[in-house]
Amino acid sequence: MDVQTRVDQLLKENALIWANLGTGTAHDLKTYEAANKKWQEILAEIKTLDETTYEMVSGQTLDDEDMAEDTGFLNMDRLAKAESKLESGEIVCNMEDPESCENCGS
Repeated sequence: MDVQTRVDQLLKENALIWANLGTGTAHDLKTYEAANKKWQEILAEIKTLDETTYEMVSGQTLDDEDMAEDTGFLNMDRLAKAESKLESGEIVCNMEDPESCENCGS
């Protein structure tokens, strides 16, 4: 696998983590701290692969205050319905292909 492909995979993984934070899905790391820890691990790998890309993306962090204020994008009714469907088994996340998953993907 070439460097750019691996970097792209890592950035996609990071996007998946942040997009699912607080959603209760299989990809939800539950806390900002856990998501940020994983982002730091991803950044460390990117740095070993491509210093230029690392420099471009390493400043992309949110502090706790930003996270507390930036929840307006969540549709709480939709989130509650999705959580209910996950708990009942009506929705089962497709871990093999999360992008095609009704709950995780687009």
